[in-house]
Amino acid sequence: MIQKLQKTFHTDKWWGKTIFIILTYVLYWCIFYGSWFLIPYDSFNKNTDISGILFLIYSFIIIPILSFFIPYFIKKILNINKIFLYILHIFLILLSVWFFIHVSLIIAFKHFSIG
Repeated sequence: MIQKLQKTFHTDKWWGKTIFIILTYVLYWCIFYGSWFLIPYDSFNKNTDISGILFLIYSFIIIPILSFFIPYFIKKILNINKIFLYILHIFLILLSVWFFIHVSLIIAFKHFSIG
């Protein structure tokens, strides 16, 4: 399996490593942050504070903790410097949280301004 991924993405070259890392993070973002937008809005419009608490726990605790499996996975497939990988990882996770918050706020403001 690892050799197949290495051959598919040409991980012996710098551009293959870059494409593999980018696709890994995009897949992670689509699965974990994208799944939040699949939940119907009406399920959180019930006059309870539990939805806000769940949102904060999910987006700031569960997702970043699960993200630490990404460098382990990448390190297993690629021969890459650990320090560089973890600096890149922390930057991308902080960027993804920032982006997720902004997209969520834009969606919330559009929803409340219409209805």
